[in-house]
Amino acid sequence: MTTQYKNYWHQFPLLWIAIALGCGIFCAQFLPVLYASYFFVAFIIAGFIGSFILNSTKKFLQIKQYGRLLLVFSFCLGIGVLQLKVWLDLQKLLPADNSILLQGTVKQKFSKSLRPRYLIEVDYAGNQEVLQMHKADIIVIFDKKDTASQRYIEGDQVIIYGIPESIESTTNPRSFNYNQHLSDKSIFQQITVKFGHHRIATSTILSSSILRKLRQIKNHSLTVLDKYIIDPDAKGIAMALILGHVDLISDDTYKGFADAGAIHVLSVSGLHVMVFIGVFLWISDKIKTNSLWSKILKVLLLILLTLFYVVLTGMAPSIVRSGVMVSLYLVGKYVLKRQNSYNILAFAAIVMLFYNPKYLFQISFQFSFLALLSILYFYPVFKSWYSPKHWLDKYIWELGIVGVAAQILVLPFSLFYFHKFPLYFILSGIIAVPLSGLIIYGGFLLIIFDFLIGSFVYPLGFALNYVLQWLNWFIIKISQLPFAVIDGLYVDYMVLLLLTFIVISLIIYISFWYKNALYVLILACLFCISWVQWSRIDAFLKDEIQVYDTHRGILVDLFTHGKLFTYSSASLGAKSISFAADNNRAAHFASKPHKLDSELLTFGDKHIWLIDSVSSRKILPKVGSFDMMIVNANIPPPAKDFNISLLIIGPMVKPYNFIKWEAYIARHKILKTHFLASDGAICVPF
Repeated sequence: MTTQYKNYWHQFPLLWIAIALGCGIFCAQFLPVLYASYFFVAFIIAGFIGSFILNSTKKFLQIKQYGRLLLVFSFCLGIGVLQLKVWLDLQKLLPADNSILLQGTVKQKFSKSLRPRYLIEVDYAGNQEVLQMHKADIIVIFDKKDTASQRYIEGDQVIIYGIPESIESTTNPRSFNYNQHLSDKSIFQQITVKFGHHRIATSTILSSSILRKLRQIKNHSLTVLDKYIIDPDAKGIAMALILGHVDLISDDTYKGFADAGAIHVLSVSGLHVMVFIGVFLWISDKIKTNSLWSKILKVLLLILLTLFYVVLTGMAPSIVRSGVMVSLYLVGKYVLKRQNSYNILAFAAIVMLFYNPKYLFQISFQFSFLALLSILYFYPVFKSWYSPKHWLDKYIWELGIVGVAAQILVLPFSLFYFHKFPLYFILSGIIAVPLSGLIIYGGFLLIIFDFLIGSFVYPLGFALNYVLQWLNWFIIKISQLPFAVIDGLYVDYMVLLLLTFIVISLIIYISFWYKNALYVLILACLFCISWVQWSRIDAFLKDEIQVYDTHRGILVDLFTHGKLFTYSSASLGAKSISFAADNNRAAHFASKPHKLDSELLTFGDKHIWLIDSVSSRKILPKVGSFDMMIVNANIPPPAKDFNISLLIIGPMVKPYNFIKWEAYIARHKILKTHFLASDGAICVPF
């Protein structure tokens, strides 16, 4: 095994370096900035001293010493780059609680928001008299009735005036942490802009002008697709597939693709980049040349086309990663003549993590690299099992095993983030992948021909509309098949670690036929099953009440002996309830929720009073004491005195009634109070 390990180090050195760098970045998030910096500097010094000693003893080139030293150095470097990024992000924070004037570029428009919301890349910040250069990303929220703000498009240079404020984090247990999601993208603040406190900038900088032109091309392309694609669902799919614009995809369409295991088709990634650049690669291969400079020129042109597509589709981490990967592949194919796929993938990861180490914590980055790494390793293994002779059998077999190979490394993280597994992902991939290529080529031809010959391309638009409708119909039908998706598969950090350990053990066993790895794999599987069963029993024995922080109404879950009883305000939609509670319910292994309609609840000897509407005040309960009272209606306290063990005040109580409730609390000496608006969600055992 030692010889094989050395061969693996020689073949894939960048892969090991990328893994060590990623581990360093991951560990750095748990260390204070000051201590981590000292830790990093100490190991850098130790690395140089160790290198000098090994070099002087002529052992520096021996694989064991050199490899270990380089991995330690990469690990420490990962700690350093994340800490540097954190420090730089802190310097970008705008002064809070004071009005400030900002000039920046519109990077993104959030179309599915109740109010106009934009992501602005700030270029300058200051007061009314002086603007200083300041680089930061900030979310800007405008008034719902401000029609002028709704006309901004990506690439516009705007001037805004407002007060920066921190973005609130969620307190609901196990729910998606939107604040952390934005923090991983180096977005920490938002500004609510009043009517008239914004305008288009009269001057622009060169780089913004270039980006504006590219974004104008994208906006024009979106207009062309909107013109020729008639069906609303087909239009949303086309814009997502061709240009990475997902705002028009309906919730039903998104859910259908997710349940069918084809959601990756709607997210622009390596598949889309290779399809776009594929035709240019085919043309370049037809142009025979032996000159080094002509090869370099060919590569530069192809890289520029790749860069154009990356910018055109929004520069998401997945598309940037794909662009870097394709660019490196082109250099290896035409200039270096030799390229190792693992090292190219690893080099792309290293470049991106040096540019922004927080990419490591973004789901799209994780899924992109894990899927490609999984395909690179498992696809040749599966392909060696069977070799069909007919071209159609071969095509279906290879598409199927690519889908299975991509899932192996991604599966633990997919279950961890989404708690579901689509069973028919192979079937959906066999149809969706080739049709996606056809749609991408057809879409770009539609955009080009519309520019050249105008409205004469309606037949092409009709054909593209038909293909999109057929794809959507097929995917929806797959998602509606029996047992299409296994839902409620809650995976905590321990199970994620065990599942990852199982996959690594499988890779070691396949690579080296090392029996101990097989034993470790079996033990890890048994321990994983035992942990899940223990978690299920522990959840069954818990009796607790969870009050969620939903900002608009009351959402209460009562967990008792594996059963779930829930009460929700009429103002809360299914999407808001799902966003707040689904993960927590999955963690409790709760069965289908039983809806509670009454605002007076009794569980055993526990009494709960929910005041959720103005009419609730008219219902005076017969009991004089409550274990819990939850108030979310904007009404004053009841005139009758009640003995209340825990009083929870919701966010809908306005300030003038809030003062009355505070007086009620003081008069009745209620010792336990909880304010959802300031204290967040609360869990109470009973």
